Amino acid sequence: TRVTLFDPSQKYVAYSDDVRGGLRAAVSAWGGLFLVSGEGKLYHLEEQDTEHKMNALFKQHLYVLAVSLARRSPGYDQEAIAQIYRRYGDYLHSKGDHDGAMTQYLKTLGYLEPSYVVRKFLDAQRIRHLTSYLQELHKRGYATADHTTLLINCYTKLNDAEKLAEFIKSESDAVKFDVDTAIRVCSQAGYYDLALHLTRKSEDHAAHLKILIDSVHRYAEALGYICEMMPEMVDQFMRQYAKIFLEQLPERTIQLLVDLCTGQLKREVGSQHAATGVEPQGAAGFSLPTMYGMKPFGATRPSPDPSTGAASRSTEMPVYAPSPRQFFGAFAGNNDLLVKFLEGVVQRRWPGGEDDDEDERRLIYGTLLELYLTPCELEDLTAAEEENARRNQRAIEMLRNPAILLDLDHALILCRTAGFDEGQVIIYERSEMYDEILRSWMRVDDVPKIMDALDRYGSNNPSLYTVVLTYLADNPAILSAHPEALRTVMKRVDQENLMPPLKVLQLLCRNSATTVGMIRDYLCTRLESEQRQQEEVTLATDYIFDLWPCFC
Repeated sequence: TRVTLFDPSQKYVAYSDDVRGGLRAAVSAWGGLFLVSGEGKLYHLEEQDTEHKMNALFKQHLYVLAVSLARRSPGYDQEAIAQIYRRYGDYLHSKGDHDGAMTQYLKTLGYLEPSYVVRKFLDAQRIRHLTSYLQELHKRGYATADHTTLLINCYTKLNDAEKLAEFIKSESDAVKFDVDTAIRVCSQAGYYDLALHLTRKSEDHAAHLKILIDSVHRYAEALGYICEMMPEMVDQFMRQYAKIFLEQLPERTIQLLVDLCTGQLKREVGSQHAATGVEPQGAAGFSLPTMYGMKPFGATRPSPDPSTGAASRSTEMPVYAPSPRQFFGAFAGNNDLLVKFLEGVVQRRWPGGEDDDEDERRLIYGTLLELYLTPCELEDLTAAEEENARRNQRAIEMLRNPAILLDLDHALILCRTAGFDEGQVIIYERSEMYDEILRSWMRVDDVPKIMDALDRYGSNNPSLYTVVLTYLADNPAILSAHPEALRTVMKRVDQENLMPPLKVLQLLCRNSATTVGMIRDYLCTRLESEQRQQEEVTLATDYIFDLWPCFC
């Protein structure tokens, strides 16, 4: 007789065997089953423990039953059940049923180390299975940066741009991944738009700008993105990228730098001109002096409207205006753009020469003066000449304006180095060094300007005439070409009695170009003067002697 025991809950045969002599009785008692055979033998059947049952099921690859048994057994938690799924997955994987294996491995998420599964599907032919596993890993929130890298690489190898975009742009909280890793991998794979989506969403400004500038070369978009930031952030990124922007978008870049360095940027996100789409004034957003003419140095700033001034002061945040000098390096090799930049800063920041930072003003004005004295770099010769003339005029206006802070000693060195005589004269005039003014024109033998300076300054400084007289006496060619200058000087020397006649004659005798005709008037005048003095002395002497007896 064959005896078979069934497990109705799990629907499997728990025991089956033959009993010799037939089965006479079956009794369940004391936790077991007692069988009495026809031969009078007693058989005791005991239920095996769960571990033995599991081993038996594993040997027969009955993993579904094993899972069911584990769920009903108090000694098996979720981690232990996950190990059964792992065994089941390994078995199916070994049989080539990769779809079934992946189904089982997905049930181990959260309990089985993901690398165990990943290693089994790294083969290129199994990339779709690996992708599905990594997707679920991210949905469950168990993914690491390496898993994100691997998943994005899977999408790129499958050329599944749609899935990649869906993964990157997912708004679901269930999909979690390492954003920095996703940005890096998308950039490396050439999916720049997706990388930009992530950088903007995560507000990773540095990564966003790096992609726009270094990878896709969308400079206008990058500059507009910077314009949307707070002034402090604009300052940070313009220090890094100003040179590139000046090469690609010079006018817009100068506009932004001037706005930044003059405190014109509003301290609220999204309020800048590039973000709002407002068209800039002119070519660069403000009236560039080089292009449209600049107000004279020292022009006053328009007064604020008293009706709105108080309200504005009460709501404005502190102005952020970094020093322009920190951007000088970005203009290396492009002095023309630096001139535009500094002129814009001066026009906006110190239109009336306000004394808010003397050291800053002195440095900016000194740099601007040096640039004015440097020939421009325009290829068009006519335009270059016009620009140089404009700069020279601006330099003259700057030097003549006492409200502009300048280191006059440094300015004098700049003018001498550049051969800018007019500038030297202005500095000498401000410093009351009138003899140096004469000598500056003497160095270039500009007699008309020498005589003009003599007329302007000689009345209060008669000694200047002796300087000019010495100059004429030492230069025969100049004396021959300008005899009237000698007559003018000698007339004043005689009127003021600045030099003894003998000294004058000794000076003029050193010059072979001196003729009697040039000094005839001087000699006659001096002789007549000496004769009159002698006659006056004689008359005075005679008068005294005539009166002498009266006192005896």
